Amino acid sequence: MVALGLLTATVLGFPLSAGAMDIPCGPAEDGVFFLDGLFTEWKGVTAVEVATPQHIMQGRKSWNNAKDLSFRVMCNYSKRHLYLAVEVKDEYFVRTNKRKGDDHLRLSFGRGKARTLRVFPGDLKKIRGGAYWGRHKAKGIKMAEAMRRDGWAVELRLPMNRIPGYRVGQEAIHLNVAVADADWRAKVETVMATGRSRLVVAQVAADLSAFLKAMKASPKDIRMRKAADVVGGRRVEQVMWLRRAIGIVGEDLPSGGYFTFNLPAARAADIRWVRLMDLNGDRKQEIVTRYVQRGGGGRREVVAVYRFDDGNRFVRPFAHEVLKGQGSRTIVNRITFKKRRRGRGIEIIIDEPKAHGFDAQSYKETSAEDIHGIVLPWAEKEKQKRVFRFSGDEYEER
Repeated sequence: MVALGLLTATVLGFPLSAGAMDIPCGPAEDGVFFLDGLFTEWKGVTAVEVATPQHIMQGRKSWNNAKDLSFRVMCNYSKRHLYLAVEVKDEYFVRTNKRKGDDHLRLSFGRGKARTLRVFPGDLKKIRGGAYWGRHKAKGIKMAEAMRRDGWAVELRLPMNRIPGYRVGQEAIHLNVAVADADWRAKVETVMATGRSRLVVAQVAADLSAFLKAMKASPKDIRMRKAADVVGGRRVEQVMWLRRAIGIVGEDLPSGGYFTFNLPAARAADIRWVRLMDLNGDRKQEIVTRYVQRGGGGRREVVAVYRFDDGNRFVRPFAHEVLKGQGSRTIVNRITFKKRRRGRGIEIIIDEPKAHGFDAQSYKETSAEDIHGIVLPWAEKEKQKRVFRFSGDEYEER
């Protein structure tokens, strides 16, 4: 097992939202990690402490100090499993056969409508421990408990492929860890929780840090960052837009680690937006962007599509002018992204050309040769709307 150093409210320079807590999750190997309740494998692993009043979600009046209720969380992961350890300080341990009013863990995975795993430790006497998704016993999860003078502890092993909302390659697993503490009447009295926390996957976080270092950039330079499959495979990549560059970080890249390419704009301010879309319906995201190019006393705005093709390269299969301008005079096209009626995918529609300060006689620009040219408002009516549909590495105009 590899132990990680302390990561606090900002992990590798990436800022978190207010009130968030990050739990570092380091690499481990299956077969050398045993769940036995002794916690010997966890020595040297950074623990996140939860022991302050602001972490009390229920029963604040009955909580006096950390001896009443507090806990530590530790995390490791392998290719197949997520390992969690929670050490609880609790002056009075409650465990019955009914479970409803027992001491237990609540592990809520995901954001929004989270899915909660309830973990009830056994008493190491007659009552066995168990983990439950709702009323159903969880499958594939292994656990071990420990009873201590000042509380109790649980070790867990969860299959990675059964963690709600997680896909290999994500930087973090969204998880709220809560401890429900029952009183002598077997009624849950106090609940303490990490709140909006994340398990930060060490390798992905390290790759992101290495990418920023190679780019001589900081997290402040990132204008967009999303986890998505742009390469095709079981994993997702971290897709970032910073300055004039697009960066992709992920293990499925042919070169491994990360890949970058610059957008053909002179300044960072000339890139209007970057979006991710599955244009051809193959569940792989294309990178769609809009940028400004200048020259010859004029300017044009281009919408372009970048895709990781069958030759393991990032290519630009599609680009279309949507604005041409000289000073205050412009020709503008509307661009729409529309879901296809049948099957998966998104069509790109270019239409509604409008001129401001130009007419057919004053507009002297020649049509673009390197990409699709602007749609002109004085063109024949049937040529004032273009619809493009994508399939694999190609597209066709409808």
